[in-house]
Amino acid sequence: MPKIEGGDSIKFGIKYCTVSGRKNLLNKTIKLTPQWFEEDNGLYCYESCCPGIWNEKEKEADSVYHLFGNDLEDLMDCKIIKGTEQDKKDYKKNIDDRNDEITKGYGDMADYFIKQQEEKQ
Repeated sequence: MPKIEGGDSIKFGIKYCTVSGRKNLLNKTIKLTPQWFEEDNGLYCYESCCPGIWNEKEKEADSVYHLFGNDLEDLMDCKIIKGTEQDKKDYKKNIDDRNDEITKGYGDMADYFIKQQEEKQ
């Protein structure tokens, strides 16, 4: 079974693009970038991250699993082009930058609540 990792690229083939109705991807090679998806386990919602591409037409992300199935069974004639070490570092940096931005928001919120508590005293 093929393995796709962050930083890899996909060259989209004729058969895949015809069957999936994604002719806009025909013969394009697109690097997979981190994409975030909301998941619900029945108790709470959370976000998970996996390699994917941005779907401009739908204005949402498509993960490799949306594109090719959970076991990549719909890869058809698409080719996986393994990313370089730099591609993998860039992929990880993208995730780290987003996590830092989210964490910064938590720090700002904590600072706000601490200030509110101090003003009450």
